[in-house]
Amino acid sequence: MKKKLLYLSCHQILEYDEVKLFSEMGYDVFSTGSYAFPFYREGMSRPGIDTLTHYPELERLASTIVSSGYDLPQELIDWADIIVFMHMPDMIEKNLHKLVGKRTIYRSIGQSIASTEDLLRNLRRKGIEIVRYSPKEVNIPNYAGSDALIRFYKDPNDFKPYTGRDAVAINVTQSAVQRAEACRFPQIKTIGEGHNFKVYGNGNPDEGMFGGSLSYEALLDKLTNSRAYIYGGTFPACYTLSFMEAMMTGIPIFSVGRRHGNMLNHTIHFDYFEVPDIIEDGITGFCSDNLNQLNQRLGALLHDRDLAIEISLRAREKAIELFGKDNLAPQWQALLG
Repeated sequence: MKKKLLYLSCHQILEYDEVKLFSEMGYDVFSTGSYAFPFYREGMSRPGIDTLTHYPELERLASTIVSSGYDLPQELIDWADIIVFMHMPDMIEKNLHKLVGKRTIYRSIGQSIASTEDLLRNLRRKGIEIVRYSPKEVNIPNYAGSDALIRFYKDPNDFKPYTGRDAVAINVTQSAVQRAEACRFPQIKTIGEGHNFKVYGNGNPDEGMFGGSLSYEALLDKLTNSRAYIYGGTFPACYTLSFMEAMMTGIPIFSVGRRHGNMLNHTIHFDYFEVPDIIEDGITGFCSDNLNQLNQRLGALLHDRDLAIEISLRAREKAIELFGKDNLAPQWQALLG
């Protein structure tokens, strides 16, 4: 009989990746997020997941979670053999008395600060397992430890071969203007200034440098055919899914360096930004805190498709090594048993 895995989600794209993986690994998975109804609906950021079973009664119970103040229905908990919380340590704490006897895992997404780690330390003492997504998390103040390090994954087969056909640099950031400091939009603009540069993502207009939102297929096309990708990360995250998808495609990435990557509101925080450790500058991409230099190097790459192709091949190879599905699925299998 399949083991039942309850997945509590706060991010649709990561939910798609991990719920799909657990289902393919042979678990009977129910997710409380967008995939409580597992089939595609208009406006979803990712496809449906046909390997999931639709549980209408569990879907109904999941729909009450927010309105109840994140008080989890006991029937949902009773259904599961394993429970995975995508972040949301406050929800774990609130429902801790209901989770007794259930194997419960906190899945890090990098959105942690000192107070989060204090809470996680207490949860870990009470039997909650912690799965981290980056080795840089050890630098978070008051770090609470971990039981495993398993990176986010991407399936290389989902991404089309890079062409670099269009001499344009792109960025994908939700609500870039409203979240300017947290997603380092001022730095991104500096790198792209004076070049053919477009910003995509939900919450952005469709005018000027902005290109509005993209469907999943349109996103894949942009990553495949655009010459370069400008990256600023978000606070506080060691790396993000958009970075992984760009690197897995092979589009050359121009990223801020360690100083800008660890900064919010002109203040350097703890050393958590992992991208400078992943990108070998000039080899698998471009990474520097000298934004004007990045701007000049971007201009050169936009006029040199052959160099872009060389960078692309090395970047994709590195991405598969770090984030490839075939490398990470066995790590989950080993942990879950």
